[in-house]
Amino acid sequence: MSKTAEYIQKQLIKEFVAQGHSLTGAAEKSLRYEKQVTPGGFMITGYGKGFLRHIETGVKPGNIPFSPGSGAGTSKFIEGLRKYAELRFGLTGKKALSSAFAMAYTMKKEGISTRGAFKHSSTGERHNFITIVLKRERNVIKQMVAQEMGTEITGKIKNMFTKYSDTI
Repeated sequence: MSKTAEYIQKQLIKEFVAQGHSLTGAAEKSLRYEKQVTPGGFMITGYGKGFLRHIETGVKPGNIPFSPGSGAGTSKFIEGLRKYAELRFGLTGKKALSSAFAMAYTMKKEGISTRGAFKHSSTGERHNFITIVLKRERNVIKQMVAQEMGTEITGKIKNMFTKYSDTI
């Protein structure tokens, strides 16, 4: 199932980048998979950075971890947005921090992704990169699985005949 899993992984990266999410390449590099044999056949499980689930589903405004006027001295959320502003827009110092707060206020109103984030997408989408790939590539994936399973079964049958032909 390696070829199928690799194909899915490449398609996920392609969609992720097309939706405008790529910045440092860390998310793309974090995508990996494990193959497991099950009683009914096999299973491919995908893994990646935890924040990818938020990119897949989005975040509702009420779930944005920002409370204006809370008096909190530090915020991991604001710090993350500041780093994003530095990387995405090349801002530094107070300009990056000001941009972080502006994004946080907008996200608190609109959720993630914000309306402005869609300008980074070449597909018009900002969510569901996994769902989109699995739906779009369903037929190709089915064909690849059938071909790989057929090859694997044929190989096992050949090994079985070779193993038992020596005892006959």
